[in-house]
Amino acid sequence: MKKLFWFFLGFVWLISPLTANAEATIQNSSLVVYDDSLAENWLNWSWDSEVDFSSIDVVYNGSHSLRVRYNTGWAGLSLYKGYIPLFGMTALSFMVYAEGSSDQPLRVFANFDNGQEGPEVRLTVRSGQWQEVVIPLGQLNPEQRKIVRLNWQNASSQGNRTVYYDEIAFIQTLSADSPQVLSAEYRAHSIAAGGSLLVVRASVDDPQGRASIRGVSLMSDVAGWIPLSLYDDGLSNDGQSSDGIYGVATTLSPGLAGREVDLYIQAEDINGNVVTQYAGTLAVLNPLASSIPAGLPQKLGWGSNAWSEDPSEDWQKNTGLPWNYVYQYITWGWENWGGQFVSRFVNHAWDNGYVPVVTVYLMLGATGGIESASNYASELQKSSVVQAYLQSFEKAIDEAAGDKPVIFVIEPDFYGFMQQLSNSASRPDGVSPDDPDTFVVALNKNGYANTLSGFGQYLIDQIHRRASNVLAAPMVSMWGVNRDPQTASESEMLDYAVRTAGFMQKMGADRADLITVEWSDRDAGRGIRPWWDDRDTDLPRPNRAILWAHHLGRLLNKRLLLWQVPVGNMDLNNTCDYPEVGGRYQDNRAAYLFRYPRDMWEAGFIGILFGGGDECSTQVWTDGGHVESNARAYYQPPAAPQGLSVVGVEGALVYLRWQENLETDVTGYRLYYQQESGGAVGYITAGLRNAVRVILPTQGRWRMWLTAYDLNGGESSSSAEVLAETVEDAQRVYLPLVRR
Repeated sequence: MKKLFWFFLGFVWLISPLTANAEATIQNSSLVVYDDSLAENWLNWSWDSEVDFSSIDVVYNGSHSLRVRYNTGWAGLSLYKGYIPLFGMTALSFMVYAEGSSDQPLRVFANFDNGQEGPEVRLTVRSGQWQEVVIPLGQLNPEQRKIVRLNWQNASSQGNRTVYYDEIAFIQTLSADSPQVLSAEYRAHSIAAGGSLLVVRASVDDPQGRASIRGVSLMSDVAGWIPLSLYDDGLSNDGQSSDGIYGVATTLSPGLAGREVDLYIQAEDINGNVVTQYAGTLAVLNPLASSIPAGLPQKLGWGSNAWSEDPSEDWQKNTGLPWNYVYQYITWGWENWGGQFVSRFVNHAWDNGYVPVVTVYLMLGATGGIESASNYASELQKSSVVQAYLQSFEKAIDEAAGDKPVIFVIEPDFYGFMQQLSNSASRPDGVSPDDPDTFVVALNKNGYANTLSGFGQYLIDQIHRRASNVLAAPMVSMWGVNRDPQTASESEMLDYAVRTAGFMQKMGADRADLITVEWSDRDAGRGIRPWWDDRDTDLPRPNRAILWAHHLGRLLNKRLLLWQVPVGNMDLNNTCDYPEVGGRYQDNRAAYLFRYPRDMWEAGFIGILFGGGDECSTQVWTDGGHVESNARAYYQPPAAPQGLSVVGVEGALVYLRWQENLETDVTGYRLYYQQESGGAVGYITAGLRNAVRVILPTQGRWRMWLTAYDLNGGESSSSAEVLAETVEDAQRVYLPLVRR
């Protein structure tokens, strides 16, 4: 008889059958690398080998196996993934089969995120039969570093050898009696170190009953992490006491700032059975040193591209919401759009209380309409092209001049294209990687070099010279280094941010007012761009993009503008009927932004602008009301907190708890207190905790009530009042007065 044990851990996990004579309580849970196909986001980095991920020649289980033809001696099968959460995993397991009549020696090793090789494990694969191999991770990774690459190398000088692989996975050995982590969540996915509270919750059960659970901890594999206990006491952001939900609210060490931290829930029972579940990745942010330019909203703002001079079609105004920004492209020939177009747009925005954002997209048309970095590089060497561009650019600046702020988003993709070209094999002669000084541009302006650097600096300086109210916000692309930070290791991602900041600094970004970034120009549901994991458990993911932009902003000492966010949501049907209506494609990033607005604010973003990148992209007027309804909820103050109660009184100390608000933009609670007989009202701030101790000044009966406040500055109405009676005065401490 075979027993089948089911165990779910929130990634890709397998279920293993056990034979009757095996220990009936043992099973493996697995993080799959290959099983009939290569798992998502793994890349083939093999060398001197032919790799077929869909072979049907020799299959161990399922429909396919991985076939490798080692063409030369010392050739290798190599699989790369920039991010692999392995804490709690115990071994690398795989099935292997050598074709032919002779055995095959292999050398198995890993690479870490700095490229360094780990220790090797040598083995010999028997020919003509499947062999199970289980390598303890302690042999491949004794120092528990970040693995990003797995290698199976031909360990002989003989080439033309074929080996089959199947069921490659990292495994964790568990007891069927182990506790079960049913779910886990953390309230912020990007958070400033040393300041804001990280709230983590986990639902945990045990086959022997909850009373068997000894403890639940928040763990990480990052160096220096101290395990944090989660509690099911109703006082730890955990719901009700003894309901199986465990929680903790904590701040993060400043030493973690600028890092990605993988979070794991670990539960142990009274018999010593342990289970570890990956919850997701947290982006830990540095404190912000940059300031928001004067005149702009001193808070996180929202906007779109949905405006019109026809009042009946002015979507943004007709929502009746207090939007902060509105944006509009200008392209080559904008001067012929009815005359004074920039001036009309800017004044329309001002009249409605918005900050106008002019997206300057002139380079494509000025250089002949061919979107190509090589074409830009060639055309910018022509003085006539450069002067015509500057004439149009400067006219737009002049029309935006006034006494209220205007933002110029300068040339989406252009900076990225040029940096990408500098890092390509086809870069022009004399051009060096990441160096705009080495591109020739026929600028011909006193005080500026005839280079791409000089051109970029001149654009920003002209904005400031011609219109003091206009803010320069050059657009920075994530892919300028010719690699994608969303598929890279953490250390590579940081390196890409440094290189991109260096390129942009030479082009004048350090003298700009803001930096603009973009997440994608298309909804993911169109199949043109990849889906991002909005749980932040795998790459690509939103908080990787947030951390990359945060580093960029810190390196350039600028605040950030997120421009042209895909508008799609998961209730749409992935269709386009342009020109009748337009696109209705799915995406998950708009919902993510409304779910984690505090993350964006703490990362340095001051504005989020929604808009589709082309005619078939979802727009705010085709999204079924998703952006409008979420924005309406954001701009409203929170609901009054519920469930305020007195847990206990000890001397002058009163202990209270309440139910957490459901709004995602709530940033804290204020507990007010006043003597029952009247008098002055005091309050304390509890942050995001759902329980607090308050020391009341004097003995007596006290009225207390609670409000919630949000990121937009709104404060809720008051909760129901509670009464508490203290039995002694608070102790007073008298400090000596020192006079000089």
